[in-house]
Amino acid sequence: YGLVVGEIDPIVLDVGEDIANDGGGTGARALQHAARELLAEGFADLADDGAHLHVAIDAGPPLAVRAATNASRAT
Repeated sequence: YGLVVGEIDPIVLDVGEDIANDGGGTGARALQHAARELLAEGFADLADDGAHLHVAIDAGPPLAVRAATNASRAT
């Protein structure tokens, strides 16, 4: 998507790990699938919305992928 995640709520990482473990998988592949399940739609929506290079992921509810408010912090 060409996006750089600069901010992420720690709970999102925990949820991704839980999804990966519940799927019966372990390791990088399971985490990749969990991240795709959680974030792909939000990344695609933001990428389609315009040229936002730096993004933040908020736990919500609901989970949200948004343009980062401070680009220098998001590098």
